[in-house]
Amino acid sequence: MKSYAVLYLWLSMVLISGYIPAQTPVNAVNTVTNISVPGGTSSAVVRSHSNSVNTVLPNTNYNVNYNNTGNINIVDFTISGKSYVRFENFDTVMLRRAANAWEPTGGNKQHIYVQGPMAVDNLTFNMPLPPAYPQVTGGAFMERVMKEGYINRGSDNIFNNDSVSDRTYNNIERVDFVYKPGIATIHLSLAGFLIAERGGNDPFKIAAVTGIDANGNPTSFGPIRSVATSAYGANIVNLSTMVMRKDPADNVLRPFSIVSLQQVRSLFVTFSFLGVNAMQTIYGYALMANDVTASTSAEILNYSNSTYFPRTTTTTNGGLDLSAAPGIFHTDLVLAGRYLTLTARNKNCQQLLEWNDFDSGEAKEYQVERSVDREHFEQISVVKSNSIVKNSYTDTHISGPAYYRVKVVLYSGEEYYSTIVFSNNNCSDATVSVYPNPVKDMLTLTMDDNMEIKQISIYSLAGREIAQWNVSANSRQVKLDMGHLPQGQYFIQVKNGSGSLKAYPVIKL
Repeated sequence: MKSYAVLYLWLSMVLISGYIPAQTPVNAVNTVTNISVPGGTSSAVVRSHSNSVNTVLPNTNYNVNYNNTGNINIVDFTISGKSYVRFENFDTVMLRRAANAWEPTGGNKQHIYVQGPMAVDNLTFNMPLPPAYPQVTGGAFMERVMKEGYINRGSDNIFNNDSVSDRTYNNIERVDFVYKPGIATIHLSLAGFLIAERGGNDPFKIAAVTGIDANGNPTSFGPIRSVATSAYGANIVNLSTMVMRKDPADNVLRPFSIVSLQQVRSLFVTFSFLGVNAMQTIYGYALMANDVTASTSAEILNYSNSTYFPRTTTTTNGGLDLSAAPGIFHTDLVLAGRYLTLTARNKNCQQLLEWNDFDSGEAKEYQVERSVDREHFEQISVVKSNSIVKNSYTDTHISGPAYYRVKVVLYSGEEYYSTIVFSNNNCSDATVSVYPNPVKDMLTLTMDDNMEIKQISIYSLAGREIAQWNVSANSRQVKLDMGHLPQGQYFIQVKNGSGSLKAYPVIKL
């Protein structure tokens, strides 16, 4: 194995000039909208909460429509001319609850806000929340929302537990965001955590998680830090949101409130701000209300002690409308010991992936992987190493948003990944609606007036054509029988009269 001393020295020299403040407002972000995630669509009639507010009628049946589109993700952001990209999402989120006047048992009370219209339409709630949410095991709705990282979802007043009326008051004292493999770097100002909030105006306290047990539960913390309102950056997106609520006695989320347009703003908390040492392994962070008085690791762990975690936290100190956690970010790939520089761009209506690998002499092959939701990756090709630094692969079977990464397999048996990149191949405004997705049996394709399809094909992830149909002129809708196909991910490719291609990812249940 070759020495990395020269590369290490080069990175050190380059990064010294890139120092940024410890808690930094984020003003320039690259968001991705209308991401589809697994889950399809569904509807249910749900009775609203008895204390519903803000135009939501109490004890009233509402048609709740769940769908899997319209999700907003942060791909990267820029600070001081440097681009920060996602290293990873958190694999574990834990809400630490304690009994209070509103929930004497400390039960599983939930509040979730989801982007939606500014008014109820004929007693209907429409929201980009996959239908699996009403069936989350143990009712851990908030944990799932926080872990997935889409910023148009979150929780109202997450630490507020004191008021004269029962609105969005929780029993949560601490929220732990954990990445079990752990992370470390010598460049403490160039890696950290992105935190977003609807409203972008509430202070909070934060501490790095410095130790965990086998289940990911924090066992120790770094020093506790305070983050003020002034730390937030510019507006990322304006949201009107629908709030769903579940009390301990409920088994579903219930319509509760509608909140008019608010800004989502964010800030970047660096390892240096959190008091992390060079090459010290940390596992994420814990958020707390601004009135928490804990000052040591042992006191932070003791969230059930009202001396350190007051049970009278008002909206002034606990009104954080926390958006789902965007994840762990870094620049110049300072969190990776071995890395691959991967880029993606459109070329002739196809996705061109290129990477520079300075380990190419040691590489056996490059396994190209693709995902439509950034969570479930599947291999689409294997590129054999030819001992040159620059390599490429062209994906001809996707149109629309997709995520890519490359796994490097060395002759020694060692494996490592590139960072994940996003690319949106949208070569035409003409669209085809493909639903339901995921699909069990019949898949429907509906063409808009600008799209005239001549041929439809189904491809496997590996690019093998499974079936093909010719489409009659002026057809606006086509139904495909997918029932006989094995479970997995496929691509529906459509071809118009000029030969232009578009492809749509489909998950077969």
